[in-house]
Amino acid sequence: MTPTLDLAITDLHRALDTGPVSRPEARQRQLLQALARTCAALDAESTRTHHGWLTPRAQRLRRECDRLLEVLQATTIHVTEDDPGLPDEVRRLVADLEHHRQRVNDLVYDDVEGEIGGSE
Repeated sequence: MTPTLDLAITDLHRALDTGPVSRPEARQRQLLQALARTCAALDAESTRTHHGWLTPRAQRLRRECDRLLEVLQATTIHVTEDDPGLPDEVRRLVADLEHHRQRVNDLVYDDVEGEIGGSE
């Protein structure tokens, strides 16, 4: 996994934590840019594995990634509509992205662990 998803999640946190903004269009632009970077990071994500026993997990992560991309696209529409429930929606999305990132990291760890011989 590349650090790009980490940076995209950080950008989403920043966009949410800007507090009250005197220029809502600037906040909207910042959030749209963060959502676009997150989409790009998920598109670039690789869940390939070298071990057959990890293939089902990798496939599950790919499906999860596709679902997150759909949510990101729907959220982008809500940003342009200035939806009042948007901050809560983005917070849920960020939590889902953080869980996904952890599952991808776990898959990478298990894949590498299998290559170097596993546990004792």
